[in-house]
Amino acid sequence: QPDARLRDRYDDFEDRSTEYDTLNTIHAPHAAQWGSTLSPAIMSAYARELLAAFPSDNLDQMFCMNVLSASFPLPKDTIAAYIQLRTGGLPSPCSNETLYGGLLAILKSVQHGTDPKAKPGGTAQWQLTIE
Repeated sequence: QPDARLRDRYDDFEDRSTEYDTLNTIHAPHAAQWGSTLSPAIMSAYARELLAAFPSDNLDQMFCMNVLSASFPLPKDTIAAYIQLRTGGLPSPCSNETLYGGLLAILKSVQHGTDPKAKPGGTAQWQLTIE
């Protein structure tokens, strides 16, 4: 479109998934121990935004502190384990997009005062299989 510009600054964590005019790095493989994972920039943005929402869950607090203090990218299995512990379910398949979706669901639940574990049956709305 005329005067359209590709932007690499995001309004919030959810804005990172915009594909219209935004540089979307979710799908880009980022080297980590035992394979590719989400980039440290995505994980840091998640941790900063989640902490800004004042999560009451100790798991959220500790995960965010670990993300922000890590000097290396978190392995995909670590992120998937956090999502599983936090929501009671795992997304499937274990792709960067699926991990991002799980993190976004947790972030929204904290921001809106809801908890995926509190839903009847105690399960998340999606499943994960680690390859």
